[in-house]
Amino acid sequence: MTVATVEGLFQTEIYSSLLQDGGLASPFFMAVDGNGDVWIADSGNNRIQKFSRDGQFLSGIGWFGTDPGQFQLPLGLAIAADGSIYVVDSHNHRVQQFSADGQFMRQFGAEGNGRHNSSARKASRSPATVLYS
Repeated sequence: MTVATVEGLFQTEIYSSLLQDGGLASPFFMAVDGNGDVWIADSGNNRIQKFSRDGQFLSGIGWFGTDPGQFQLPLGLAIAADGSIYVVDSHNHRVQQFSADGQFMRQFGAEGNGRHNSSARKASRSPATVLYS
């Protein structure tokens, strides 16, 4: 994975064994926190990993499973203004919230039945809103 500035200037590349800390398998989404650290949804390894802005592994959250703090195909994440991390845990049909230091806080969501009521159909046609800090 290549790390670059917003202007597209090369900073570093991250390579390592898939199962070791810092190893990536199918990284799907990333976000940058207020300190400039990079958080990556490492979907193939069912975990979230944190790297410094120069590509050094700092920490990780989770592994494969269904318990709180575990993931099955994390496909997205967002970082709130308070530093907490929200992870889309797709195959567990939930969103999990972690503190800025990676401690599990709560989860919400459940598997749906695929049916939509009229308000859900209306909302799905509305313009998307992106929140950031």
